[in-house]
Amino acid sequence: MLNIYVGEQNIPENMVIVRDNESGFLDTVLEDTEIVRSILNNVEHAVYCDEASFIDRFGYKLYSEFLSTSTKTLLNVNYQTDKIFYGGEMGTSALRELLRLEQGNVYFDSDFEDFIQPEEGTKCVSVNGILCRNVLEMEEAAYE
Repeated sequence: MLNIYVGEQNIPENMVIVRDNESGFLDTVLEDTEIVRSILNNVEHAVYCDEASFIDRFGYKLYSEFLSTSTKTLLNVNYQTDKIFYGGEMGTSALRELLRLEQGNVYFDSDFEDFIQPEEGTKCVSVNGILCRNVLEMEEAAYE
């Protein structure tokens, strides 16, 4: 399940917190999966190439280190489920894609209020330990 925490005070004490998604991405490899293809397409307008590269929106092959911080954050959250990643640098398309993830942990600053409902594919998520099925429930759980 995707776990979202709003405010560091709500993060369980036993979690490893990664505040720098660029350095956290050093432990992440691109995999040819539906979720990776979706993230690359919907956030980067890019296409998966192999575990180390992608084809960008202009048709150039680039190494994964050149992915946006938003994309790196989503991939970190999806693949490194034993850690919690800071999501405050994600843009609108990444926030929409976040709610399609089925696993992982992400946290936002206590003033975060930009939950964005994806057009389809929303999963049940936990926000500060409360099970939520839609954006309205997420907003309520974030500020209880």
